[in-house]
Amino acid sequence: MSLPAASPVPDKKVLQAQLAADELEQCLAQLQSFADTASLPDVAREALLLAARLEDLRRDSRAGDTPPDTLNQVRNGIRRALLDLIEGMPEAGDKAASPARAGMSERRFKMLIFSLMAVGKLCTVAYIVLHIDTGGFTQQQGLSVIALLLPAFTAYVGVMLAEVIQRRNEVSAAKPGASELRPVSRAIRVATFTILPLYFLLLWTLISRYTAGYWEKDGESDFGALTTWLAILESGFGVYVGQIVYGLFKGGEKG
Repeated sequence: MSLPAASPVPDKKVLQAQLAADELEQCLAQLQSFADTASLPDVAREALLLAARLEDLRRDSRAGDTPPDTLNQVRNGIRRALLDLIEGMPEAGDKAASPARAGMSERRFKMLIFSLMAVGKLCTVAYIVLHIDTGGFTQQQGLSVIALLLPAFTAYVGVMLAEVIQRRNEVSAAKPGASELRPVSRAIRVATFTILPLYFLLLWTLISRYTAGYWEKDGESDFGALTTWLAILESGFGVYVGQIVYGLFKGGEKG
């Protein structure tokens, strides 16, 4: 019997009723169709993982070498993961559910922040090392700048890396948190992806101005002026970056 075509935004109550009736295959088919139609790669990926687990369950059931209790536990785990996925979806008729307004999921937003910060700081360290090699910094000055910039970055990366490892384990178990699939508001995305590149641009500009000889005191480069401006930059942008990192990643640990 062929299934009816899934609507662009499936009704949560219908999907939940299918779960209650143990119709996991039909529920997954509607979820996958919705994810493809609405361009939601995170939902599509999680639905695909769950479909793979369901196929493994059917294969184990046919083989007959797995105890029924174990099969029931696995099926119940898939059902719970499906329920989490459904609860993270928009309601039918919600304007935010349209493909044009689906937005970026929280999970993808986190990974982009992690990647942007990691690449930006690594490029900054490489830029400082380059100036040590070319004579813009003495070795002691270069290491002092790196030491000034690393503590906050190390703290942020520690929080983000713990989150990435935790979520990787959850994806392996195909049990995504509903909060991971909710979209991030456009205002937060725009502010974050404007301020973070601006931060690195200002950082490299300060370093470039010092190594080019713009700051001098008594005929010599004023290294103290550079470290003062770097401290101001780290403090100013650190407040915002810290709110984003700890708000998103530390909050994710609770989910």
